[in-house]
Order: sequence, then structure tokens, then C-alpha cells
Amino acid sequence: YMAWGAADYTGMDRFYSTHDVERERQIYLALRSTLSNEEKTRFDAAVDLSQGIRFNEARIRYYYGTAAEDCDQPLPPESVDIVLGRGVLQATDIHRSLAAIYRLLKPGGLTCHKVELRDLGMFSHNGYHPLEFLTLRESTYRWMVEGADRPNRRHIPDYRRILADLGFTSTIRIAAVIDPTLPGHPDDYREVLPHKEHLVLGVDYDQPSLDLARAIRPRLDPHFQSLSDEELMASGIFFTSQKPA
Repeated sequence: YMAWGAADYTGMDRFYSTHDVERERQIYLALRSTLSNEEKTRFDAAVDLSQGIRFNEARIRYYYGTAAEDCDQPLPPESVDIVLGRGVLQATDIHRSLAAIYRLLKPGGLTCHKVELRDLGMFSHNGYHPLEFLTLRESTYRWMVEGADRPNRRHIPDYRRILADLGFTSTIRIAAVIDPTLPGHPDDYREVLPHKEHLVLGVDYDQPSLDLARAIRPRLDPHFQSLSDEELMASGIFFTSQKPA
């Protein structure tokens, strides 16, 4: 992002992961080698790779221990142009998280997120139906996952409703679908490339995926009974939302 012209970048994560600094340095060097001379100049102004990895703290900042629900706390309100998240929102209180993002964005600002809708192995890794976790009553599921980094089970209509209630203009695209014909594939899903607002039978999914979704529908918790077949097959989404200018 710095190479493309961003003035500054702020990263946030609820947890601090272990780092292999030398491997990361090699990745940065490989990334730098793909840039134009102008982009390399901007890159070098933000990251020094001569000895290890040193960030220009006036340009790149990281906040660890900050949950998505509190992402607006370290920075002034309406101070950010773009907020990006990958694999974050499915483990958060999405209303609080998206409200915090809304407060953080400048008028006209964008937020883009890749969101998992899978059980991330809770049941599927033990041979259960990939949507088995949607059959549990909400109260039971809350007791199971309270305080754990587990899927919140919020689905496409939940995101659509909350984003609209907050005032965002949004486009939600399906990024992956359940697929029982992929033996050994993690959680039996396949990506939809490019991501689409609506799926096409025979292109984005096949009959076994539809049959798999329909087979579990009678056992779903009431909250998920109203999902369309297309929504029920979705195992991941990508959405782009804009705050009013």
C-alpha cells in the first residue's frame, strides 16, 4: 500500500503472533523486486531492509491487543480512508466491529472484508456435515464458543442488515461454496473466482453442493431457515462498503 502511494498505514491485531523475521525479510525483498522504480522509492521510504526489517514509524504503525470491536480507539474519528480486514469479522461482534469501523472512516471512506462462513473445523474436521454447526440452538452455541476464537455464525443477511442500518452502501459477493466432491480439501469448499453476487449452477457450483445444503435444511436452527439455497451454500463472502460522503 505504501508503494502504491498510501500516506500511512496502521495495522491492528487482537493477538501477537510469533515472527520469523528473516523469512519475512525475504518476502519483503521479493515483493520489492516486483515494483517499478517509483514504487521502490516509496517502499524504501517506509521500510528499511538493509539490516532486518525496520519500519518508518511515521508511516507504518502496528497496534497489538486491539480487538476489531475497538479498532476506532487508537486513532482519531474519521481519520482513515480505507479499512481492510481478512478473516477477522467472523470471530467478532459484527455490529460493534462495523460500527467502530464506521466511526473511524472519513466520509466517503471504504471498508473491504473477506469473511469466513465455515465452521473452521469445529465439526467438519470430525466428519460431520460442513453446516452441522448451524443446527445448534443459538443459546447452546453461545455457551460453546464464549470467550473462544470461534465463528460467530453471522450470515449474509446479518451483514446486509447491519451494514445498511449503519448507513453503508454495500456490495456482498460470494467467495466460496461448500463442495463435497473435493476429497481431502479443508472443510470441503471451493473458491468462486471471480467472487460473485449471484451463483450460476454448473459454473460456480454443481448439483452435489446444492444437494448437500438442502439435506441439512430441515435440521437448521430457526435463524438460518430463511437462508436461500445460494446463501446456505456460501462458505465465504467478500464485501465492499462505503460510508456516505
